[in-house]
Amino acid sequence: MTTPEQRTRHNIDGMLELAGWGVQDMKAMDFAASQGVALREFPLKAGFADYMLFVERLAVGIVEAKKKGTTLSGVDTKCGAACKDSNSFCDTNSTTLEVVSRSLDI
Repeated sequence: MTTPEQRTRHNIDGMLELAGWGVQDMKAMDFAASQGVALREFPLKAGFADYMLFVERLAVGIVEAKKKGTTLSGVDTKCGAACKDSNSFCDTNSTTLEVVSRSLDI
């Protein structure tokens, strides 16, 4: 039996794959597998990003999954700090990732 979190992750994986992202676990990270890579449970200094998105090895975004109705306060801080936490993956001309929030019914 699957949990709601597992079903949500499965749905997000599918949406990312349909959009052309190669979805991977951190343990199986392979940037050569796809131009765009979405890494699940990417470690940050303050927890984990549900998905960290990379294009040609550079961090370009984060996907954070939250239960419907959950306040998104704090997500912008996590996203803004992500480049600082993973600076070896970020463009040297960029210090933060832009925060864009969208509600999806999945």
